[in-house]
Amino acid sequence: MNQGYLRCLPRLQTSWRSPAALAVLFAGAFVPAARADIFVSHGAGDVDSGIVSSFSQYTGAPKLSFTGGLVWGVGVAFGPDENLYVADQSNGSVLRYNPSTGALIGTFTAPFSPSAPFAITFGPDGNLYMADNFGFIRRYNGSTGALLGVFSCAPPSGGNCYPFGLTFGPDGNLYVSESGNRTVLKFNGSTLAFMSVFVAPIGGGFPDDLHFGAKGNLYVDFSMPIPNTLNYYNDIFEFNGTTGTQLSYSVPGIAASAFAFGPDGNIYVAGYSGFIRISPTTGAFLGTFGAADPFADVGFITFGNPTLSVPPYLLYDPVTVTPLQKLRLTVVDGPVPVPPGVPVEATLGFMTKAGAPVGPTKVVSLNPGQAAFLDLEVSKLISSGRIEIQPTVTAGPGAPLGGSLQGSVEVFTASNGVGSAFYPGIPIPPTSNVTGPPSFVPQGVIYGQSIQINALAPPDSPCVALLSFADVNGNPIGPTLNANLSPGTMTSLTFNPNSITQSAGRQEYVPQIAPSNVNPAGATGIASACLASAEVINQPSSAVATYQISSPPIGTAGPAPAN
Repeated sequence: MNQGYLRCLPRLQTSWRSPAALAVLFAGAFVPAARADIFVSHGAGDVDSGIVSSFSQYTGAPKLSFTGGLVWGVGVAFGPDENLYVADQSNGSVLRYNPSTGALIGTFTAPFSPSAPFAITFGPDGNLYMADNFGFIRRYNGSTGALLGVFSCAPPSGGNCYPFGLTFGPDGNLYVSESGNRTVLKFNGSTLAFMSVFVAPIGGGFPDDLHFGAKGNLYVDFSMPIPNTLNYYNDIFEFNGTTGTQLSYSVPGIAASAFAFGPDGNIYVAGYSGFIRISPTTGAFLGTFGAADPFADVGFITFGNPTLSVPPYLLYDPVTVTPLQKLRLTVVDGPVPVPPGVPVEATLGFMTKAGAPVGPTKVVSLNPGQAAFLDLEVSKLISSGRIEIQPTVTAGPGAPLGGSLQGSVEVFTASNGVGSAFYPGIPIPPTSNVTGPPSFVPQGVIYGQSIQINALAPPDSPCVALLSFADVNGNPIGPTLNANLSPGTMTSLTFNPNSITQSAGRQEYVPQIAPSNVNPAGATGIASACLASAEVINQPSSAVATYQISSPPIGTAGPAPAN
């Protein structure tokens, strides 16, 4: 189990479990989308329980807070009408909101008592389904909110059933996680007749959130007991979507009792360190975003409500420049090392503080591994003083952004090309099936400078990785190094491209750190990822001109060890 994500969660010893025991839930199955905001309910029965918040999918920044009419918000879902539906556990009703404004549209379903709603979802028939933790599945007309039926969750074999999460599978049937027998049950999607116990109990754990991934397999979050304590940790297990056979751990030890598939097909969780993005294929940590503590107590979460125009694919802070400087915007289509991937077309440009286009623009078409750049001559905009510029990367004409873009902004002196500042961009999750960002984004080097990669093994484990460099066309260039590091040790690889840059002026190179097939002795298949940084160094002073850190750490030699 990955101890880095472990957080002990209390399990309330009642017939149904309070959202206070939750960290996060994402409602609904994976549906590819161009973009979506993130909506979070705060169903913990405290001062925040009547609030639903929305956040930017790109940065995790808060956008709206809904408070109208809600007392104890739990399950959240988007309806066919693109409005947001929120279950209120205080009275068993479902409220409907305008997700763009946060305005309450009205009460969609009538209250019921005793009430214990948890997850809600809309089915293929357009109707609304609710997990009533007192032992029932409730179905409502998706247009009017009229109650269409209350169905027992208990299997024919007997035993209590306390439904918590629910989702529809690719086969159109309903899958329900329940804590009575600690199983996942399968029901006929039309009649809600019991069909089978789809997932058997696992190690005394409680199944919580569940979703089908893009490949049709079922992912289930289990709250697993910590021996000799009353606390629980969480593991996401993957199951064959047809047979229910357990396949693997996808994300061991995450600090949340639930998850969701985002528009890019990756797993998203949320907690007290912001939002976390994880590969469902490898379980690799792909990075965090958002505020350090955007939530009080988190209930359920869902993606939805594409609004306004698509913002820049790469986000940058405003950059201050003077007439003596140039501003260079660089993009690279990853990942590294580059597998067969999806070409990407994008438009590079710049904006003023008022959001108006300024300077040149450039349409680029990149194959995986290739890079391109655009320079802004600041002296053509101002003759003295300083100006703030916003670099932008948007979709190419007539083509949505695909691939896996990352980028950087460099400020350098116009007369000699010496870099003075470096700003990695914030990548937006890609819309294609290409996963894994480049280890680093391009960095500019002039004659008299070297570029260096530093790799570090974590203090508690070894790591292995291949260090190398590539040119803007993705071709290997310069030296390579197979790093085989003991815990707490580091190594470096330096490339001096003077013979290339002397006549060509400032050149862009991509430092790379990639998984290696070389394993440290005794650590086959469990070597952790290497931490790394890249530097551009002025010779002979050894002063660092630009600098960046790899995110996420790269170089995993094999799958994480089993719990």
